[in-house]
Amino acid sequence: MKKKLKIFSRVIVLVCGLTMIGSLFVPVWQIQLEAPQYPEGLKMEIWANKLGGDVDKINGLNHYIGMSLIHEENFPEFKVMPWLIIAMIALSVLVAITGRRIMLWFNVAYLALCGVWGSYDFWKWEYEYGHNLDPHAAIKVPGMTYQPPLFGWKQLLNFLAGSFPDVGGWLIIAPAVIIVGVLLYEIIVGRKRVSVAKQEIKAIKNPRHLLQTASAAIVLLLISLSACSTNPDPIEYGKNACEHCKMIIMDKRFGAEVINPKGKVYKFDSGECMVAFLKNHPDDKFSKYLVVSYENPGQLIDAGSAFYLQGENIKSPMGGNLASFKTREAAEETQKDLGGNLLLWDKVATLNF
Repeated sequence: MKKKLKIFSRVIVLVCGLTMIGSLFVPVWQIQLEAPQYPEGLKMEIWANKLGGDVDKINGLNHYIGMSLIHEENFPEFKVMPWLIIAMIALSVLVAITGRRIMLWFNVAYLALCGVWGSYDFWKWEYEYGHNLDPHAAIKVPGMTYQPPLFGWKQLLNFLAGSFPDVGGWLIIAPAVIIVGVLLYEIIVGRKRVSVAKQEIKAIKNPRHLLQTASAAIVLLLISLSACSTNPDPIEYGKNACEHCKMIIMDKRFGAEVINPKGKVYKFDSGECMVAFLKNHPDDKFSKYLVVSYENPGQLIDAGSAFYLQGENIKSPMGGNLASFKTREAAEETQKDLGGNLLLWDKVATLNF
């Protein structure tokens, strides 16, 4: 007779299934739009059976660039999604009642199938939504498409578009991950040896090891995502425009940029423009402040640890007469030829340009 699931596993699966009920009553997914003209941002909510949020405002913006209007009746998925979620809940309850391992396998397979189908269906809608543009639109940018990201943030003209699970999405994703963990736990502790990629590994007798490994992996993933989201973006001279003065950035000896916690990069043609921008946005949060090294044109260095020269012989783009250097030695060497005052970031940040 085959062993049934442990009581502990059955209870966990039951709780996970019941938790998913909440996803029927709150938004499952969200698409956010941020732009200077909408400092509070715009948000479209995707529920299991309807749309919510700033749909009308987003439709108004999309009209100018030729994107299709968003209407609930164009989404047949709204008739199916609630039943798919109910089936997730029912399967979890059935696993808990029967305690059969085959039912847990079937539950996990169904969750995986729904995840793959949902991701593909959402990507397909985003692709058609961002690529099928009205050729008679008021604003046309040759070669430009407006497909939102499947997950994460993406720059679309002057809008920063974000796509993330909402409360209801996490009420599905978190229980689904835990149910997969329960299956792994049952496999690992239920056998002395298991086969993975045609190799035998020793069974983990203490399930806490699995939890510790998973926790460590999650922490590393979050650290990696955090690091990736704030990487500098090299200035494209002759192409990028200054966020403050709107002039095209031309002189490779000068330039600066700041990056917010979401990874959005703001570029400037000089250090004085960056300082002026920061003073005009005192409530905004930024995770990195970078300036261009005067002695190594185009190279971005940390603004906080840089050394600065300000003098009338240093002709920076916007007349602030400010140059940045990676080392004190480089700044002092240039000071011998051009003169000027040697400054640190704490002083530069207080200057008025």
